[in-house]
Amino acid sequence: MSCAPVHCLISAGTLWRATLASLILLVCSPLLAQQNEGDALLLVAKPALRDPNFARTVVLVNRRADDSALGIIINRPTRRTMASLFPEHAPSKKVVDPLYFGGPSGRSAVFGLIRLKQSPGEGALTLLPNLFLALHVDLGDKLIEQYPADARFYVGYAGWGPGQLRDEIERGGWYVLEADPDLIFRKDPQTLWEELIRQAQRTTAMLDCCYPTQQ
Repeated sequence: MSCAPVHCLISAGTLWRATLASLILLVCSPLLAQQNEGDALLLVAKPALRDPNFARTVVLVNRRADDSALGIIINRPTRRTMASLFPEHAPSKKVVDPLYFGGPSGRSAVFGLIRLKQSPGEGALTLLPNLFLALHVDLGDKLIEQYPADARFYVGYAGWGPGQLRDEIERGGWYVLEADPDLIFRKDPQTLWEELIRQAQRTTAMLDCCYPTQQ
């Protein structure tokens, strides 16, 4: 899979962190409302899904109380690093993983994903027990400074309005699997889609065999 661009967030000049902070607050304020915390799932794009934003993607998704959804694409690493994004921010140079393309929405913001025993602080969304998404710039800084080798950072996110994701699933656009943090943080995400497609297809074939649809 080719590396995804980081779009409008990255420019040739210096990026001012104060400007980024205001952008993240603007993007993230509505994302923290009405969240169903701790019940995230994995979406695996079916081969027939041709939308260039989501073709061959694996998305960690959290459903909201109003039947909308927030997700992060987990298998599209870019060629950029936090150090290249913030060359004047010394802690960013310690971040091990590359930046990931998280989705087509909010591409002027960076989000951090971390596994911890407890919430890292205000502005964190609980996706699974011990798995948190940082939606606030100050919290993102904390992850960079305290957990540079453990956190993973994403540019943008994927969003669905009320009922939209449900409709896409019912129309056959996605497989839905349980979320596994070990898969989310694996070091070779480029092969993840192919592996999960095979897993989902085997499961579907088994269910069709054992529980055939009534005609």
